[in-house]
Amino acid sequence: MSVHLGFSMGGLITLQLALNNSVTGIVTLNSPIYYWDLKRVLLNIVNDIKARKFDNIYKYFSSIYRLPARALFNFRMLLAKTKPILNLINCPIFIAQALQDDTVNKRSAGFIFKNIGSETKKIQYYNNSGHHILWSKVADSVMN
Repeated sequence: MSVHLGFSMGGLITLQLALNNSVTGIVTLNSPIYYWDLKRVLLNIVNDIKARKFDNIYKYFSSIYRLPARALFNFRMLLAKTKPILNLINCPIFIAQALQDDTVNKRSAGFIFKNIGSETKKIQYYNNSGHHILWSKVADSVMN
């Protein structure tokens, strides 16, 4: 038996694997149930304009062209298959969610916590981090 860890869409895959495999625990990092935090996206765009740098604006527009439609379709299919099985997963789970994540809405962590079948569960929100939580200032805290 082992602990399974999944980041973003990998968290959905981890939840699927836990349903059919014997695992001692699950860790999900910024795993989407609700995606695109539009309030955070708009705030990032406003901050880009104020700072006269366009990193986030470039990221958002380039992602339109980089993400193949098939990948988005597969993500939506995985999400549709994962949400209804959460109550069937009984192993311990740790759910980590960055509060400044623009890709995964922070409500996702609460949904997983509320709907997971496990009695042993913990949720932790992290400030000062975006989607790539393990590449941020809070990475050590998440790993601890």
